[in-house]
Order: sequence, then C-alpha cells, then structure tokens
Amino acid sequence: MNKDTTAQTKHILTVCLTLIFCVIAFIIWMPKQVKDKAAQLLQNTEEAQKVAVLDKDTAVSQELLDYVKTYHEQDFSESDTLDEEDLLTHFAKTDDDFSTKANSILNTRFKQPNSGLSMNEEEFETPEVLKENVAFWTHLFGLYDKNHTIFYNSDDVGVVYSVLDFSEVDSTAGSVQTIKKQLISEEVKRLKDILKKVAKRVSAAKQNSDNGKTTLSLKGFDAEEKRIAKLLLNQLDHQKLSEKMILKSFSYRNGYAHRFRQAIKLSGRYMGEMKRIFRERGLPEELTIIPFIESSFKLNAYSHAGAAGIWQFIRDTGKRYLHIDEYTDERYDPILATYAAATHLTNEYALFESWPLTINGYNTGPGRIQQAIKKLKTKDIGVIVKKFKGSGYGFDSRNYYPEFLAALDVYENQEYYFGDLKPEQPEEFVYLALPSPMNIQKLSELSGQSVDEVATLNLGLKPEVISGAVELPKGYLLRVHPTAKENVYLAMQQLFDRVQYATHHVVGAGDSLRRIAKQYDLTAKQLALHNNLLPNEDLAPGTVIQLPDRHKRDVELTMESNADFVMPDSLHNPIF
Repeated sequence: MNKDTTAQTKHILTVCLTLIFCVIAFIIWMPKQVKDKAAQLLQNTEEAQKVAVLDKDTAVSQELLDYVKTYHEQDFSESDTLDEEDLLTHFAKTDDDFSTKANSILNTRFKQPNSGLSMNEEEFETPEVLKENVAFWTHLFGLYDKNHTIFYNSDDVGVVYSVLDFSEVDSTAGSVQTIKKQLISEEVKRLKDILKKVAKRVSAAKQNSDNGKTTLSLKGFDAEEKRIAKLLLNQLDHQKLSEKMILKSFSYRNGYAHRFRQAIKLSGRYMGEMKRIFRERGLPEELTIIPFIESSFKLNAYSHAGAAGIWQFIRDTGKRYLHIDEYTDERYDPILATYAAATHLTNEYALFESWPLTINGYNTGPGRIQQAIKKLKTKDIGVIVKKFKGSGYGFDSRNYYPEFLAALDVYENQEYYFGDLKPEQPEEFVYLALPSPMNIQKLSELSGQSVDEVATLNLGLKPEVISGAVELPKGYLLRVHPTAKENVYLAMQQLFDRVQYATHHVVGAGDSLRRIAKQYDLTAKQLALHNNLLPNEDLAPGTVIQLPDRHKRDVELTMESNADFVMPDSLHNPIF
C-alpha cells in the first residue's frame, strides 16, 4: 500500500470517528425537556390505545374506568376505584346535560317566534270557488293511480273531460305500455274532435248574438258532446271561449294515489317529530302536509330547478337557514330541514298574515303573491287563484294551494282512501354536537357503528366526509341512534382528547399549516408562531409540527364567533 493510499484511509477513519463522536455528544447533551416531551407523548399514546368503547353486552374494562376517572371525574382520589355502576351514573348525568346543550344549539339556529301565530282552523277550509279544483287533486291523490289517465282543462282543472282506466288491460294481448299509448292517442283524438265541434258552435252563436246575449244550441250533439259542452260553458267564460284556447289548455296526466300511499308510509318515520317542531313554534300542524306535494317524502328528492330534500328548498333559500358547504347539504336531513321550513314559513307569514297566501308563496315566491294582492286589491286566495295572470304564476302556482287542501284531506282520511295503512315506525335518534373536528371513519370505528349506519341517519353528509377524506367541523350536529349513544359519547371523547392532549403532528402528503390547524381546532397563525414558521410555508412530509399545550398555555378549543357552526360556551370543555 503506497503512502497516498495510507493517508487517504487515515483521513476517512478520522472523519468517521469525528461523526461518531458528534452523535454520541448530541445524545448525551440532548435537552432534558425534549426527552420528557417524547416520554409524555409515548405515555399518552399508550393510554389512548388502552381506551375501550362501552359495550352494553360486555363488562366495562378497568382501563376505561381508569380513563374516565383520570380525565373526567375530579371528585375521586388516585386511590379510589370506579365500578360499572359509577360509570352508568356518570352517563346518566352527562346525558341530561348534553341533551340540553344539543337542544340549545337547535334553538339558537332555529329561533322560536317572539309572538304566537294564527292557528285559525277556518283558514284551511276550502273556499267555495276552489271546491272543484280541490276535488280534482283529491281524486288524483286518493283515487286515481298510475293505471288511470285523466284528461282535463289546464286553465281550470274543474273541467275533466274523461278518465281512462288501464287496471284491467290484458297484458297477454301485447305490451301494456304499447296498448296504453295507443288508447291514450285514440282518446286524445276523440276529445279534440268534440272540443273543436263545440268551439265552432260557440263561435257561430257569438256571431248571431242579439244585444250581447249568446244562445248556444246543442241540437245535433250526442250525449257525450252535450256533457262536455255544458261543462265548458258552466266552468269557463264563454265570451272568451275559442278553439285555440280550448285546444291549448287541453292536457292529461296519470294519477298519484300510488305515490301518496307510499308517501304516507314513509312519513311515519318523521311526521311525529315534524308536528312537534311545528307545534312548539306555534305553527299549524297542517303545514307538515307540504312535503307530500313537494317530494312525496322521498329523502333524496332533487328537482330540475335544483330543489332538494323533502321540503324542496332551492340552494339560495336553503342557505338562509341550513348549512350547505363542503361538509354537508342539510336540505337532505328531514329533521333539520323541518326546523328550517318552520322558520321560513314563520318569516313568510309575517308578510301576509294569512296561511293560504303563505302556503302559495312557498311555491311561487312571496314577491309574486304581493304582486297579486296589489293588482287584484284582495287577499282572498280563491280570487287570486282564479284571476291572477301574472308572469310566473302558471299552472303549478295556481294549483299549489288546491293541491295542499287535497293532500290534507287525503292524509286525514287515509283509511277511507287506502284502507288500513301501516306507516313506517318513527325513526329514533338523538343529536350530538361534535366537540372538535372529527373523522367519521374513525368515529364509526371507535363507537362500533358501521359507516353505513352513520350515513343512513345523516343523509346530508357529503361523500368526502363519509369516505373520511374530509373531517366534520366542531359543532356539527350528528344524528345517532339512542342505543348507540353511550358508545358514540366515548368515541367522541376519545377523539376529542387526542386533539386536546396531542403534543405534535407529523406532516403527511398534502398537509399544510391551515389543514393541520383545522384538524386540531387551532389557527394557522397559532401553529406558525409556535413553530417559528411562515403561515403559508410549504411543509415537507415527515416534518414534526409542535402543538401548543392547551392546558398550561391557556389555548382553548373554542368555537370562534364568526364560525359557521355556533355552539354555547358551555361546550368549550370536554363533553364529560
């Protein structure tokens, strides 16, 4: 080995020994507080892993009892032990307290009216002028189903030309749909021929009128033609009657009795709670009929106009009362949407002081009802339905209140129309407000609930939340089944403690200070200052972000006043 090689080897050895010496020195002189923090982190991790979820079918673990005593039962000394009875007593005390807080959140979001509202039952009596209109919709909701096609005048649904009944169609003779289509086509032609004949006779009578008096001769008409002619002349203004008008207003549709029957069954899940909400707010319980004509109680109903849920709120109206954001669309939550509907109807009633006008305005908008009142100089719903021709007040708007009255009649007399129906059992649930941001996947796993169970009770949750990609914010009102309440309590508390007692966070792919701060219910500014970083600084995966000690440094997990979800101050502390 030459001298150059020997010198190079010695140099490498010297460098290696120097590095080893530096590492040993660093370990020896590492600050004691870092060691202590690492030890504390390990202890917290081990304790968190010991936490068990309460299962009614199994004994409560000693680790769980110790966990509750250590973190949440201040009246016990270290030498005391808790038994299962102590924990159940603790749950009972917590249940009363937490249920009150959940109701407080609901009442804060959906405030009670300051004064009582009118509950005059006479307001829901059918006006004389609308009786035939209401009868039309009563037949469609209670008597005619998908096997019936009704032919009528869309300008006045009291004019019904005929009804085809397909319930006895022989399916062996060919495709039922093909047969129905052919029969409907033949009926349309037959009726239009009669209408043209009647219109010509009316036109001739007008030309031969004497001193403004028109006499229509029915000579030469068969029985069916006479019936339709009399129907048109009795219901419509014959001075304005023309072939063009009659044919333009000719229409037909199938019945809805099968849908209404199913809607009554579905409504059993929620109707009791909906009536309670309206009753407590001084609103007529009859208003809970609106979802029958809006959505037939289909929970995922979504219209071409962008209206969603059983109350069919459009996005702009829904956002006045409900949360529609990256986490949830509460229009799909039938109970929260009912709170919103009660608040909305209360606000609209203040404009009209009339429930018929308020109900009509729910469909067409309050501005259009105000236009009708101003133009016709009346608040009479019958006059408005019959005479208002304003822009946007078309077939659906004119018929909305008659539909409501018909639906109310069919619902209240459901046994007469449908026999012995068996509505679905009321859905049991309680609302729990999340004490910190939480991942649904982790909450479900810890509480022993399947994600599908959580999703079924919380229909407004976005797919990103259900998948666990996005955490729900603190204060979100999560619906759970009462039998799972204790399990979810513990799971929520455990996840809350992980946030509250966490000392650091290891940066993952896609993490930012803002995202990490949101996860631990802090602000990006707090994290940046605590770690000597810039608020928008890029973070490399694997970087350790230190979290403030929220107990020693007075950093509380609180809901900021301008946050989307408002929680009472009493919920700033852990649930238990």
